[in-house]
Amino acid sequence: MSAGAMDEIGQARATEAAEGLEKPQQLMENDMITKDRWVEIMRAAGLSDDDMHNWHRQFERLEPDAHQEFLESLGIDAGEIRQIRERCRS
Repeated sequence: MSAGAMDEIGQARATEAAEGLEKPQQLMENDMITKDRWVEIMRAAGLSDDDMHNWHRQFERLEPDAHQEFLESLGIDAGEIRQIRERCRS
């Protein structure tokens, strides 16, 4: 399978995972979803580490401010957020 096809599959899985959550913004605002729980949800949706990296990369590319807010909502510290966002840009 080509790298492009793999990216498309990863994007489709990420979309399915996000759509599968009922009112995800409300859940995150109420501190009901942590980083570990989010990773668990993404893995349950079938995303690999590479798929999750692609998900973050696309989020950063399309909505950088919302990506920052999302990472903060998961309770991730500023240093780790900076690392995640830098990896997305490379």
